[in-house]
Amino acid sequence: MSGNYDLYFYEEPSHMWRNYKEHIVDGINQNTASGFDLTHKKGYLYANEATTTLQFEGTLTPSNNSVTITGLSHENTELNGFNLVGNPFACNATIDKDFYEISGNSITMLAPTARQIAPCEGVMVKADSDQSTATFTKANSAKSNSNSQCLDLVVFQDKATLDRARVRLGNGTNMEKFSLDQDNTQISLWQDGQDYAVAYMGTDIARNVSTELPINFKAAENGTYTIVIETNSLDVDYLHLIDNMTGDDIDLLQQTEYTFAAKTTDYASRFRLVFAPNCGDAVGDNGAFAYVSNGEIVVVGDAGTASLQVVDMTGRVVVSVGGHTRCVPTTGIPAGVYVLRLIDGHNVRTQKIVIE
Repeated sequence: MSGNYDLYFYEEPSHMWRNYKEHIVDGINQNTASGFDLTHKKGYLYANEATTTLQFEGTLTPSNNSVTITGLSHENTELNGFNLVGNPFACNATIDKDFYEISGNSITMLAPTARQIAPCEGVMVKADSDQSTATFTKANSAKSNSNSQCLDLVVFQDKATLDRARVRLGNGTNMEKFSLDQDNTQISLWQDGQDYAVAYMGTDIARNVSTELPINFKAAENGTYTIVIETNSLDVDYLHLIDNMTGDDIDLLQQTEYTFAAKTTDYASRFRLVFAPNCGDAVGDNGAFAYVSNGEIVVVGDAGTASLQVVDMTGRVVVSVGGHTRCVPTTGIPAGVYVLRLIDGHNVRTQKIVIE
């Protein structure tokens, strides 16, 4: 390899990018006139001044392959455990972890099933513990991870994707926010005094009690932005995005995007996500709160200012009425099983009913 080019690798645990042409080990420059060895499964950043044909030599990787990723055993920093790893196959592959893709000076977090990793492509992954592993799988034999319940908050400006953050229901290891340029527009999940790109919310959330997750947002420039919500098998009864600056309250089960104005000087703690899991036939200790009679859904007890939603088994809201509701006609609602949501502020009760 000759001419004007740059080849970098990410050195964990020093958290530094090293230029391969200047990388010296035991007094010997690792670059040679005839070429040099690339470490199997390590990721690199490469840029060339002119169009060049590169020839790779070595043995093809025949089957699924794991790479050891290090971290967490040295001085604690927000970048601990991040490793740049490379697809070891001569074909597309998937990886069994959330990962960051790098393009120019931008870096975007993606799910294992978001897309395939191309041959010779490097991605950034996070170690769960010291000396843990990440496994590459040939794309034609990869297993789907579609059953994982998650929600993505994706930031757009002028139809361009700027950043994303992911909330997963269940228990797991959060993934810190990683950025090549701190001046980029960023959205992150705030937990335990730390910004995360991926955060887990335990499934043992108390019934009839909503859970809040602060969402930080930093604009790279003054302007208009849009947050789009993407969900995967997310089984919740209440999901709202609250804009702390404007007071806007967006029901994400009915509206999947939100457009807002932001400035570079705004406080980071712009949003919060409020949700409650699907708790079966009823939530809390109060049991059923409604019944069907003579072509009406009748709400019993003290409903107060609560509003009522009727939701079909696909998650579509077929009826939504405001507070002080006592009777809702079933006219026009097809026969079937439905979930009622009684929403009073951030408190949600649910109950299944059958409409005949």
